Amino acid sequence: MVIKALFFYLEEFMNICMDQDEKELLILGLLNEFSDQIEFTNQVFLLMKGVRFENTLVFLSDCSLILYKNGKFLHLIKCVKRCINYLEQFDKIGDFNSIKTFFIIFLSRGYSRIGDYQRGLAYNNKAMEICKDTNDDANLAMCFENYGMIYHNTGYYVKEIEYNNMALEIYERSGDNEGKSRCFGKNGIASHILGNYDKAKEYNNMALEICERSGDIVGKSNCYALYGTISYDLKDFDKAIEYNNMALEICEKTRDEHLISVCYNNLGLIFLDTKRLSQAKDFLLESLRMKEDLNDKMGMSLCYSNIGVIENMQRNVFEGIQNYQKALQIADELGDIQRIAMFSGNLGINYFVLYLSNKSEENMINNSNLNIAYKHLKTSIELREKIGWNLIEDVDKIEYFGLAADIYEIMISVCVDLGKVSEAYEYVQRSKSKSLIHLLSSSNLKIKWKTSNEKEELEINDLLNQEKVLIQHKNVAVLSIQTRAAQTIEGATNLKPGDLLEITEKLEVVYEKLGRISPEYVSLRKPVPLDLDKLLEYVNDFLQPDVHKKIVIEYFVSDLKTYIFCISSGRLIVRIVEDFNLEMLLGILNIYEKELETCERIDQSGSDVPLPNWDKWISELSESLISPISDLMTEATSVVFISHSYLHYFPLQLLEIENKPIIELLNISFLPNLSILRFLSQQENTVKTCNVFSISKEGENSFENKEAVQIANMFQTKPFYSIPKNEMIVKLKAGAIHYSSQGSFDNQNPLNSGIYLNMRLDEKEKFTSFDFLENADKVESKLMVLAACDTGKIKNKKGDELLGLVRSIFFSGTSTIVVSLWKTNSYCTMKTMIEFYTNLQNSCSKADALRKAILKTKEDLKVSGLDDHPYYWAPFVLIGDWK
Repeated sequence: MVIKALFFYLEEFMNICMDQDEKELLILGLLNEFSDQIEFTNQVFLLMKGVRFENTLVFLSDCSLILYKNGKFLHLIKCVKRCINYLEQFDKIGDFNSIKTFFIIFLSRGYSRIGDYQRGLAYNNKAMEICKDTNDDANLAMCFENYGMIYHNTGYYVKEIEYNNMALEIYERSGDNEGKSRCFGKNGIASHILGNYDKAKEYNNMALEICERSGDIVGKSNCYALYGTISYDLKDFDKAIEYNNMALEICEKTRDEHLISVCYNNLGLIFLDTKRLSQAKDFLLESLRMKEDLNDKMGMSLCYSNIGVIENMQRNVFEGIQNYQKALQIADELGDIQRIAMFSGNLGINYFVLYLSNKSEENMINNSNLNIAYKHLKTSIELREKIGWNLIEDVDKIEYFGLAADIYEIMISVCVDLGKVSEAYEYVQRSKSKSLIHLLSSSNLKIKWKTSNEKEELEINDLLNQEKVLIQHKNVAVLSIQTRAAQTIEGATNLKPGDLLEITEKLEVVYEKLGRISPEYVSLRKPVPLDLDKLLEYVNDFLQPDVHKKIVIEYFVSDLKTYIFCISSGRLIVRIVEDFNLEMLLGILNIYEKELETCERIDQSGSDVPLPNWDKWISELSESLISPISDLMTEATSVVFISHSYLHYFPLQLLEIENKPIIELLNISFLPNLSILRFLSQQENTVKTCNVFSISKEGENSFENKEAVQIANMFQTKPFYSIPKNEMIVKLKAGAIHYSSQGSFDNQNPLNSGIYLNMRLDEKEKFTSFDFLENADKVESKLMVLAACDTGKIKNKKGDELLGLVRSIFFSGTSTIVVSLWKTNSYCTMKTMIEFYTNLQNSCSKADALRKAILKTKEDLKVSGLDDHPYYWAPFVLIGDWK
């Protein structure tokens, strides 16, 4: 149908009561014709002149829905903004708040789908404020569902369920069965993704019950489809096929081609998982055909991607690449940067596999494959980092960056094979502890400014004050987005719709001005990936005037091999260990953890049974991780280790050079990421005061109490005994904080890991990782010593690697942390800690003070005829500023 004819029919339809099906067909025809042009919106507005205003709004709202369903998010944003401007011209005609809110909600959805979650949340917040002012419950429920959708897209499914339940409350009050079943269905999907299959079934049962009661057969088919997905995840493939066929049976009666295509896709995935590749491909091709008929671009791109997986499994690499390219082309057309990132990554991986399969053949084509892999992986990483920076919540960042871990790993291998060693190391930095770096960028930075005159100093102080106020307002605005009771938040009473957008734009202006004076400061607030030259500059600056010759050793363990990056004398050197990979590391970790568990059990029971010998895993790790760089280490007097993956669990100080533990030869410290130096370099590192805390009662003759008393005496003060958390918080303002206490690590919830504040068996109070995060602005210590069990344990999770106490304490502004890797022996801890502070007061560096203290404890055990097993003297490590 030609455009002129469409316009003619549109005018005719708009002058009468248009049939909905005809209207949707008409809109689809227009959208297909102008699928990639903003001209479509302009044509619609020209056409609407003289047509009744209310009919125009109905048409435009339908356009927004169709644009959204067809995945044309960039076009949706432009169209909706035009709609809102159009509405504002008619504010005096009548009350159009409801339709305006509808458009703002879809603007939020558009931004969220292109990965700009801050704008998505901000616009949704604006819509919600209008709903509250106008008591518009219908749109308010949509806002809550919108929050749920945003959190679903960012992988925060717990939060999604919370907001769906808020929408559910409104639908319950209004008796909106369709809304209720929709929310139950969404909660079922979120619970299923979280692995809570019982809860997923419960939600889905409630949705199905409503659908059956109301005769909603489309809803029933959706429920059956979810049952099929749950059964698929539980590996009950027969049941999964049965449920999908039940959904298909309903869909075919209702001619719901969209859900039919979904069922075909699901069946394709089931057969793919069961390695019935031919049947899987048939179903996916049929799903693709239907999605092409429906012009479902998003669905088409996913089908192409899944077909690409099948082609790869059938070793049809070229066909796999072709399908991924088609998927990428569609995502590119839609402006869907999440899928562009995903499909670019898939293509990069495929080209790298193609390169590896022909690696022995040095030819132009194979080198081209490697370069193409590099190009696609680079695109994927840059887009993922852009999306990650726009995520608001820290937990979202961890989840999202974790998804990209494999892409970084392959990119590092690609760069090394291309001879781009410097760039490979830059990607190592970009892959590690990313959410920690983002956390530090928002911490209370105390910057040492170099100003040339008084006027510039006044300008800096004014800009810093503006930044401080704006960040406070931004935090309040973000918090108000995430809660329903914004008015209960301190400082939130003056919030207006759209505040977050306005605050963000004002902050950008402040950073632009500050950037002209100190680009370094802005790079801390808005951390961008550092190139090698900048990294080396930070290392050199931080080492001055360090008398020790330091070597920085950073590990990267991949599925294929291990890379060891060394910075020595201002040079980057890389050593590749071909025969050591992640699988081997996990095997050694299994041995180590069993032996450590045995040591802890024997020590706590007081048994005379000898502790297991650690020689085997120490020898294996030393051979793979130290021997390849022993020539570089022997030239140094100090070493900074930057671990990776499960290496964080090991006491690397016990690895050996020429059969001697490294700690006997070198000062040792650890960093989570080399980029953290730009934050540590801003901190003062002198320790003149110390607050000491103990859970033992005053006068009690325990090792913990003796330790606390002696350390407090060194600083002419007294320990604090078993004080409540609220009193603890106000005493965190000292050069050093020392805990002579008991600790615990919570692997399920690392934020609950912490230090016990008392010995009451009925109600032990802890100062947790979460408490450090929450009270970061109250901590002024430069040294935090947690002389307790398991304080250095972390949960290794892709996307962060440091979930636990260490991460939270760094965020509080502390630059040096001393923690333990296992359950410590009280006597040995006392000996080590007293010696550590004695050395500090004798002007030793922190790393030197700890090393000497550890070796003194070892020697004392040996002289006393006690067991000098490393379990007793080597649990403590120093992380951060070693000076």
